[in-house]
Amino acid sequence: MNTLAMNTRVKPLYNHFTLFCDAQEAVDYLKAGQGDIIRQSEAVAFAQDEGVKLAHLARELGKADYLVRQMARVGRSLVQPVKEMVLNPRLRLGFNHARVIAGYEPDEQEAIAREAIVRRKSVRDLEADRRGFDKRLDKQTERFYQQLSDRFFMATGLNITIVPDSDNKHAGQVMLRYKDLTEFDVIADKLGIDFSEC
Repeated sequence: MNTLAMNTRVKPLYNHFTLFCDAQEAVDYLKAGQGDIIRQSEAVAFAQDEGVKLAHLARELGKADYLVRQMARVGRSLVQPVKEMVLNPRLRLGFNHARVIAGYEPDEQEAIAREAIVRRKSVRDLEADRRGFDKRLDKQTERFYQQLSDRFFMATGLNITIVPDSDNKHAGQVMLRYKDLTEFDVIADKLGIDFSEC
């Protein structure tokens, strides 16, 4: 298998590390357990763009559905300089950092990653920054809502954020964020919404 075969349809965000001729080559690469987490994430994103359903891919690989979706987002959305940071073991920026950073706009990602490295931010720190928790919340309440959001994510695979109202502890917002139309389609599919009927 030649993973360096050129494919002119490969999107620029993941054409530096892993190039495939077709979806089957990407799936074979993943099944063989080759490459690091970034190369594997790019392979997942490529396979999805070539029409492979992520749920099918998760079954093929024996991985959790939510993990394969995270990999697709990292492979597709994470900018190249941050991918290279993740691959540098001295920087201590792991895949879970990468999945959070991938949720930011491309022009923000590198600065956020550098700040995370310099300040030695944990994944939870990055998640809290992204959710923009009300600074008036005490640490215990903030931690509770982080854990609640994480449980929703683990159960659904959707990027769900729960933010309480600052003036009413019994009210708040449940937000579903999508980075691109592929993620939007995943949300619609999970909610059972068929746009062909619109």
